[in-house]
Amino acid sequence: MDANVMVDNQNDVITKRIVAIQHGDYAEALRIIERGDPEPYFGMGYTLRVLNTLFEGNPHLVISLDAPALTKCSGNKGYLVGLPSPYFPRPIPGRITEFVWSYRILKEIKRFRPTHIVLRTAGRKAVAILKYCVHHELNTLAIFANYFDNTNRITIQKLIPLLNHPCVALVGNHKQPATDSMVECGLNPSKAVAWDWPNTLHPRDYSEKKIELESEYLILYVGTISTLKGVGDLIETARLMTKSNMRIRFIAVGDGPEIQSLQAAASALTGGTFQFLGRRPNSEAFQLMRQASIVCVPSHHAFSEGMPLTLTEALASRTPTVISD
Repeated sequence: MDANVMVDNQNDVITKRIVAIQHGDYAEALRIIERGDPEPYFGMGYTLRVLNTLFEGNPHLVISLDAPALTKCSGNKGYLVGLPSPYFPRPIPGRITEFVWSYRILKEIKRFRPTHIVLRTAGRKAVAILKYCVHHELNTLAIFANYFDNTNRITIQKLIPLLNHPCVALVGNHKQPATDSMVECGLNPSKAVAWDWPNTLHPRDYSEKKIELESEYLILYVGTISTLKGVGDLIETARLMTKSNMRIRFIAVGDGPEIQSLQAAASALTGGTFQFLGRRPNSEAFQLMRQASIVCVPSHHAFSEGMPLTLTEALASRTPTVISD
């Protein structure tokens, strides 16, 4: 039998067509690996290999939610679509942005006519996609990296019943605490699976850190450059510490949609003590963690991540960390 087909319970032969909806820029990640460039974040190559194994021989569509708008054929029966957050000339409520974004995602899904869905986004978009999956009884795998908060009742009360539907085979979340949070919100425990990338970094492989009290302090941030990830808070911290004549230097590694506005704010407020390095290879970012006095992970509650990779790597580097709750 051809690799592109499968047999259902009634012995009818149907084409297996897979759609993956995820954040990041899948097309750019493929280019980085093809060029042999260093990974900008841990686990990128591993994730691509897993997805390629899943897609192998099957028509597939990858919808990248943070990528520039594009539609292209990647070869090997694959199609790539970039669907960034909708732009509006005037500020509008976030729920309207999510509604329009969800509509555009569903339009691409309907056009492709999938049999299987790999869902790697949460919130209102996940609710809209799962409703479509349930209505059409599509085989669905949901993979999250978000802490589920019972206080967000509007979204959670809609999301959990959809995840409990029989068409959803498994629901993964990054590490056990985030997985437990889904069960606490009502997810069927038999569907809950904790996942993680194979980790090659461990504190035992690095010496203890000693910080000289009279030295200049290097405070490091690694991740998406955005307000919700707390970069604006770090800029304000740098302003206050600079005003107090403390010997400090802030470095932010990463990129994101707000990088230009946050760079401008840092330039105006911190007197040159806050530096943006842009995206760097993951190995270089880890070496900066080893050199730093402190690694900061200041994410806001609105950015409901589980166990950030930056925190995992900072702990492995044995550098003191300052984190939000």
